[in-house]
Amino acid sequence: MKYFSLALISLFFLTSVYSQKLTIGPELGLNIIPIEKTEIGYNYQLGFHVGGHLKYHLSEHWKLSSGIFLSQKKELFQTTDTSSIIKKYSNIIAFSGVDPEQIDSIAQSFGANTDILEESKELTTELVIEIPLLANYKYKNFNIYAGPYFTFLLGANKTKNVRTQIPLLI
Repeated sequence: MKYFSLALISLFFLTSVYSQKLTIGPELGLNIIPIEKTEIGYNYQLGFHVGGHLKYHLSEHWKLSSGIFLSQKKELFQTTDTSSIIKKYSNIIAFSGVDPEQIDSIAQSFGANTDILEESKELTTELVIEIPLLANYKYKNFNIYAGPYFTFLLGANKTKNVRTQIPLLI
């Protein structure tokens, strides 16, 4: 607690001494994340973005900026897998003494659908700390930021939905 108080007092001291060159401020916002494209448009998810930034004014046009931000990010992974029901249970069919490939070709020759369709959607939500180190060039109302940033993962959550369609073979 002593170190936090000391850092807070130092911060206020720096802002009063270098008030023309140093700006400090909070940031609060939403991350609007496009997750998937559907027939009617995009599906969006919301995340949050909160933290504080620090800008050091080098000249009228140039600044160095940094900060620390707690941010939520999301990403959707989709997979589709098609396989034959005969091939999936080939061990059981082969145990009975019948060739699974032969049964599959006979069923398909009669127009039977032997395909199993498995679709999975996996939504990953991450909670991260971001620390950018940026150079900023400002000309009138136009800003350009460039530089690296570091991200530290605090936690992640994964939600997976699997849908399987098994045909009736006829």
